[in-house]
Amino acid sequence: MTYAILDRGGAGVHLQRRAAPEKRDPMHYDAYFYLEGGIDELFATFTGNGVTVVFPPCDEPYGMRDFGIETMDGHRLNFGAPR
Repeated sequence: MTYAILDRGGAGVHLQRRAAPEKRDPMHYDAYFYLEGGIDELFATFTGNGVTVVFPPCDEPYGMRDFGIETMDGHRLNFGAPR
């Protein structure tokens, strides 16, 4: 697995590469987008546009509220904001 974080001015993108994408669990993603807030509103926008949901917004033990979606070409994108 390869993992990298790009962070600038309070915004962050986390990137992952995995050898066997078909064996991913819901928390294995291709990119993670860190937000300062508005996570539930963003989720509502995505679901209102028919996006495929991997997992809905949930409070994680590491202090974030995260959700995951999948693009039409199979990439998994996770979004999170501090609780």
